[in-house]
Amino acid sequence: GFREAHGIDLSADHLALVRLHEASEAAILALCSSPSVPVSLPFITADASGPKHLEQTLSRAALERLIEPALAAAIDALPAALADASPAPQGVDQLLLAGGAARLD
Repeated sequence: GFREAHGIDLSADHLALVRLHEASEAAILALCSSPSVPVSLPFITADASGPKHLEQTLSRAALERLIEPALAAAIDALPAALADASPAPQGVDQLLLAGGAARLD
């Protein structure tokens, strides 16, 4: 990753995080119709040696690995949500995930 390659942690750089967030949203949308997408953020930061650029390829499989913990947490919360639901959970035939990575399938 970027941190390992450049020794720079972007988590304290607000502008870099905003750019990363925007690029990640665009990449997720692009992954709806492509198995992988390039992510290019020139001049994401700089150090004493000069500007740094983020150039990566994100695959659909890599994204699925990244979101798996959040998806597992949502699935784990499902029984409690259904217990609180009205009508009764027995009336639920399907669960529809919408937005974000749910559009990948």
